[in-house]
Amino acid sequence: MQMRSIATLMSILALLLFAACSAPTADPSTAPAAVSAAPEAESDGDEDAPDEAEADDATAADDTAADDTAADDTEEAPADASDDTEDTSVGLAGTRTFVISPEESEAAYIVTEELFADALTKYGMDPGFNEVRGTTQTLEGQFTLNFDDLSSALGENRFSVDMTTLSTDQRLRDGWIRSDGPSFDDYPVAEFVGSEIQGAPESYTEGEEVTFEIVGELTMREITQPKTFTVTATLEGNTITGVATTEGLLSEFGIEPISFAGTLTVADPLTIEINFVAHAAE
Repeated sequence: MQMRSIATLMSILALLLFAACSAPTADPSTAPAAVSAAPEAESDGDEDAPDEAEADDATAADDTAADDTAADDTEEAPADASDDTEDTSVGLAGTRTFVISPEESEAAYIVTEELFADALTKYGMDPGFNEVRGTTQTLEGQFTLNFDDLSSALGENRFSVDMTTLSTDQRLRDGWIRSDGPSFDDYPVAEFVGSEIQGAPESYTEGEEVTFEIVGELTMREITQPKTFTVTATLEGNTITGVATTEGLLSEFGIEPISFAGTLTVADPLTIEINFVAHAAE
């Protein structure tokens, strides 16, 4: 009985061993393939990743360039704005000639008289100092200005006055200076000829009032003296309006001291004043 049991047990063990040996085994060569497939899949994923990264980088570069362009446009904007605010006033240019209008102009001489007691009796004039102003509208002239360079040499620039037409508030005085004393009937014309301008601005804008000097020569009673007229003038459209003055002495032009005993004397200093309106020549 015991021997039968042992034999049975041995049979069961033999069957188990046979079954274990008969079970199929995995092919060792196939295992690495499955393992190596994973790295290939990972490798494919890694190769795609740089492409995507490069695309992202390109997009970022494009965005940066766009931002730079926008920044450049923003930086240029102030320049455009400053151009819009530039001074648009237009100055004058070129050479223009202006002719004095006698009807709108006046030439004058100014001297000082000292009146004595007999002046009241003879002429009804109170003793004391008296400013005498003699005027005329019988004058003519023209001047040429180069608005590109006001200090440049002048062209035909002169004016003349008919001295026989000067008048004051006293007829006796007016008659005397024509026939006696200065004898303007014998020397009827006084003329100034300009040669250069000094102290003028470099450029001129219409409507501005400017002051400058015209240097030249004044001839009166056939005696010529260098004189400088100070001019203050304004140009509006085609018309220049202004005043020109100069100082001198009667004796410079051969006019002897004027004196009437007990009545009056005339001081030597002389002022010549031209109030003018001149229109552009056609």
